[in-house]
Amino acid sequence: MIRRFLKNIFHLSLGCILTCLTLASCWDKPVDDDLTDMMILVYMAGDNNLSGYVDSNLKSMQHSLAKAGCDSKVVAFVDKPGRRSFMLMLDGSRTDTLKTYNENMDSSDSQTLSMFIDYVLQNYKAHSYGLLMWSHGMGWIPTDQLHYVAKNLGYAPGRDCQNVVMWHPEGRRDPFLPDTRCVAVETIGSDYAAMEIDDMADAIPDGAFNFIAFDACYMGCVEVAYELRNKCRYIISSSAEVVGRGFPYSTMTEYLAKGELLNASRDFYEYYSCQSGWSRMATISLVRTSELEGLASCMKRIMDSAELPVGKEQLEGIQCYDRFGEMYFVSGDVHFTHSVFYDLESVASAFCNDGTLMNEFRDRLARCILYEAATPHLFEGERYEITVREHSGLSVYVPTIDDEDSGLNDDHRNTAWGKAVGY
Repeated sequence: MIRRFLKNIFHLSLGCILTCLTLASCWDKPVDDDLTDMMILVYMAGDNNLSGYVDSNLKSMQHSLAKAGCDSKVVAFVDKPGRRSFMLMLDGSRTDTLKTYNENMDSSDSQTLSMFIDYVLQNYKAHSYGLLMWSHGMGWIPTDQLHYVAKNLGYAPGRDCQNVVMWHPEGRRDPFLPDTRCVAVETIGSDYAAMEIDDMADAIPDGAFNFIAFDACYMGCVEVAYELRNKCRYIISSSAEVVGRGFPYSTMTEYLAKGELLNASRDFYEYYSCQSGWSRMATISLVRTSELEGLASCMKRIMDSAELPVGKEQLEGIQCYDRFGEMYFVSGDVHFTHSVFYDLESVASAFCNDGTLMNEFRDRLARCILYEAATPHLFEGERYEITVREHSGLSVYVPTIDDEDSGLNDDHRNTAWGKAVGY
């Protein structure tokens, strides 16, 4: 508890410095007197079961912009079921339709994301730009592995929606809980689409954004952050599932518009920590991407001495954030047979036998994670409640013997993080 308290104080101090630097920074675009303070691009891939939140989230963004007291704006690409896609601009007082497409665009296609980003960057100048990715999410997991990893939550080769999900699966809602941002329900004889992480990274120009924020589940993994390390300075994301209504836009948008990323991250956590039942569920982190390569180098030295792949039983003492596979209990703690998203620091600690190296790792991690917070439980009060004893701000995958034949370990080795760390 003392170590966690000291770590949070250290993160808070760094976060205060970060906030000042963010407000003063003009690193990504030249500064002119007539430029907007901040332009936030919101990519709403809502052609799925989250479509019911689109309008309310946009309304909340507008309300929060009105309170910001700056000249920041939101440009949103919106994709909803059965409608032509369109693009809006919000400035805190009015909503203008910038573009209406002749069709329902495929927002799972990285070319659509690229088209949106290029259009805004070319036509609307700003001091700084932010990108908010809004939809379902499944971290680094490839689309063709979803059925293997999380079939207990309804992933399968067939889906019932029209095309798009963000970078990972779309469809109906979780059979266990009706209101989170990550899972789908199988419908035989149909299909779904998804955007892979490397394709998403290719669609984003290097150095284009001050921040990228993910209003989606499981995107707070080090594999995603590392893939985007050259695309933005900071990343806001969650290591676990995000409740369906997503970010508290009525307050959080104002902080994003001002470049106050520490306050935005804290606002998310404080909003959900005040809820009750399983809705009192949140993990959040603010990542500084310039420190990720140093973190990867240190992690490589730790994992070079590990005997991989490992048996699943070797990971039972490590903090995990997902509920994939069959549920079972060890000493009263819930575990799942196909878990993927393990806490990064917890993994490093479990595999590192060198105290000096582990201290170096923690120092690297502290430079990288400028803010992190987590509620004590995920799905509090449910039979599959997960206790959060450790939360470093990022999750990571560990190759297992059980996953070797499925090809999941090979898929991980092919990620940018897997290549950098060497496992």
